[in-house]
Amino acid sequence: NGNEFYAVRGKGLYFNGERVNPDRPLKPGKSIDIFAFEEHCSGKYLLHYLPFLQSTERVRCLGSMALDLAFTATGIFDVFLDLCGSRILDIAAGIVLIEEGGGVITNTAGNTLDGLNFTISGKTTVLAASTAERHNFALSLIRNKDKLDKIGNK
Repeated sequence: NGNEFYAVRGKGLYFNGERVNPDRPLKPGKSIDIFAFEEHCSGKYLLHYLPFLQSTERVRCLGSMALDLAFTATGIFDVFLDLCGSRILDIAAGIVLIEEGGGVITNTAGNTLDGLNFTISGKTTVLAASTAERHNFALSLIRNKDKLDKIGNK
């Protein structure tokens, strides 16, 4: 579509050449404007998305991890969730985009993704948000945390 996202550690996030700061307050009540998710495990965890679906205005499932994370980093999406487990190599650039934009990206247990094994087979669940406030809200929506911890931190 011609849009360009880029970030450099310590120098910020840029969208089409403009510095981005997606910090905006949560809305009361339904606190997530746009929730995005990745579902590539045949509906196995579909019910786990219900708390998010009930707390959001709009839902997107693009099917592109790179775009999902780039849109979350810039604040186009508020929260992104992948319960199935993504290859770490597929999210590496998105980690930098999210962090340089002031967002937070962790696994579904809320643990940092630092130090993960960057190999073809290394996988993790992903919870990303455009701000720390949104990330904390998203963590509060995750139900049955023990089960989620077991599925994605392989």
